[in-house]
This record gives sequence, C-alpha cells and structure tokens, in this order.
Amino acid sequence: MRLKCRLLHELAEQVTGEVAPAEEENFPYPAEYAYQADAEESPEENEGECDMEGGCGAKVEEAADAAVDSTAFPYPAEYAAPAQQDEVVKEDEDANAFPYPAEYAAPPQEPEIGEEGSAFPYPAEYAAPPVEEVPSTEGFPEPEEEVEEVATGPEHYDHPDMKSAKKEFNSKKSDVSNLEMEIHDLEELLDHDFGDNEEFAYLLGQCFDMNVKQYTYQFCPFDSAAQKEKTSSTSLGDFTKWNDDYSSMWFEHGQKCWNGPSRSAEIRFQCGLENKVTDVQEPSKCVYLFTFESPSACKEEDIIPLRAELNAMNGESA
Repeated sequence: MRLKCRLLHELAEQVTGEVAPAEEENFPYPAEYAYQADAEESPEENEGECDMEGGCGAKVEEAADAAVDSTAFPYPAEYAAPAQQDEVVKEDEDANAFPYPAEYAAPPQEPEIGEEGSAFPYPAEYAAPPVEEVPSTEGFPEPEEEVEEVATGPEHYDHPDMKSAKKEFNSKKSDVSNLEMEIHDLEELLDHDFGDNEEFAYLLGQCFDMNVKQYTYQFCPFDSAAQKEKTSSTSLGDFTKWNDDYSSMWFEHGQKCWNGPSRSAEIRFQCGLENKVTDVQEPSKCVYLFTFESPSACKEEDIIPLRAELNAMNGESA
C-alpha cells in the first residue's frame, strides 16, 4: 500500500512540474518570481497522510487539478501576452462585416437569369410568354406541293367564230363609249346660252387672240381667257355669263394679282365682217377689256352699212 502511494506521489510531481533545487540556479528571472516548492515530505509522512486520509485517492485528485492549473501563466498578469481571440473564424467574419448601417447594405444576390430553377427577378407582366412546343412531324409524310395545272389541248381552243365575235364586241363597246361622250358634250351644249336666236353657237370650240407688246391675249368663247408670255400662261378667268343684251361676255375667277383682286376679263362684241380681236386694254388693275368683232353680233339695223362695206371690198357699186 505504501509503495502504491509513493508511486502516485512521483506521478503527481511529474505532472505538476516541480523544479529541483539544482535547476533553480538557471532561472533567468528575479528570485521573487521563482516557483517556491514546498518542502519535500518524507515517505513516512506521505505514508502517514495516506493512512490518515484513508488512502491516496484524494492526493491523486489534487495532483490532477494541479496538472490542469500548471498550464496557467505563473507570473504577474502585467507580464502576460495580450489575450487572443479563441476562434480565427470569428476574426474573419468580423473583418468581412459590412461597416455601414444595414439600410445601405446591398440586397441579397438573386440567382442569375438563365440558370435552371432560377426565379424571374422582374414583375410577372414583363416575363416572356411560355414557349409552346411545336408538335413533331416525324413519322408523317411531307405535304405535297400544289402544282398549278396548265390546261392544254382542246379546252383552250378558240373557234374562229368566237374570235370574230370578241372583236366585234370590243368594237361595239368602243362605239358606245364614244356615243356616251358625244351625249355628254351635247348636254353641255344645250346648257349654254347662245343668244336669242342661237346666233353665237358657231363660236363654241374656237379661240381668238391678239398680240400686245410681249403678251398674247386669248379668249375662247364659252370657255376661258388668258394672258400668255412665251411659255407661261396666266388665267384671266372662266366664262360665267352674258350681259342682258348679249353685247358682252364675262370671264371671272382668274389668277389672283399680287396685292390685288383675282383677274377677270370682259369681251365686248361689235358687228364686223369677220371674227377677230381688235383691241385689248386694262382699264383697272387686273381687269381686262377685249374688243371683238363678229358677224354674229350684227343686228338688222347693221345690215345695210355692213352690206355696203362688203360691196366696197368686192369693188361693186351700191
């Protein structure tokens, strides 16, 4: 029993690291900081202690606690190294922590668009419609291309009588169109006022002109009047009316004058042996006056002097 207690004591001394007296001379720090080992107890005392306490179990427990405490720093606290954080991982986490208020932190990253299983990060109305799967045509015969059939043979044979009938039909159709145009022209002709006795009717479709300086003045009865200069033409108006006694023909609503009214013209008829313009004047701004001689303007009282003039022209006596 005593031998067992002694072995336990030796084991406790090895665990606690008690310094032998010979090694105290090599302690590099002041003596007051040296570890003071308690006086060695004699084997008899240890044996008595073990016997008094009823065994060496308590001594072994104290030796184990001393072994744990031996790892503590054996010098004053001011000479101890600064305390180190236990977990390196915690240091990394603190170093990477966002140093600003939480409201300025970036939102958590969404999975990239296109990744399988990733959510669409925008409102649903902006999402692309689902792609409909096109049914496979594998195993089905390809559709045949429609070929336009060009009929040949007796179906498109034109009988000689049919050709002549078509030609005659087209000719009659053209004749009908021409007749319709003539009817339209006759209706317009009937709408004109050619005088009390239709004496001015033969002037329809004719035009008469006169050169005055660099201008050429022209009027077409029942149609229009114009002032021409080389290749340019200025409208003097369209036929609108006669005066009450059919002595003047009016053309109105011509091209507008610069800083003035629209141009107009009055054609004054006089009895004469032939149709001709004898004079053109501009009595007021953009208003023109033509003098026109014509047999159609002669009255009964003008016949005698007109006949005398005609005879004089022919060298006959009255």
